[in-house]
Amino acid sequence: AVVSTQSTGKSDLAQLQKSSNEVNKRIKSDALKQEVSDSKTSESKCDRLKQSITQLRAQLTQAVAEHRQSEQSLRGLKIKTESALETWIAKYDADMGERQEEFEQIDAVYKIEKQQLEDLETRF
Repeated sequence: AVVSTQSTGKSDLAQLQKSSNEVNKRIKSDALKQEVSDSKTSESKCDRLKQSITQLRAQLTQAVAEHRQSEQSLRGLKIKTESALETWIAKYDADMGERQEEFEQIDAVYKIEKQQLEDLETRF
């Protein structure tokens, strides 16, 4: 009976070891499959991100070029507007200077004539 239990114990032990080895192999196999799957998923994500980066860089480059062109155009318009404004101010100043001179001449003539009128009124 002892020999029988020992051989059943060895048989059970061998069966347990075989079962354990199969479970280990299955676990390793599943882990390897998961690792391969994760690796493919990661590579796919990396590829998508690289494409996205490339696309965004192209968009950035295009936007910078457009903004530079727009800024240059606006600077040109600003310079043109400032130049026109300076011209108008100079014209206004010149016109006001002429009018001031004309006013002063007329005022001087007026004062002389007024003085002459007062002199005549006092004589007569």
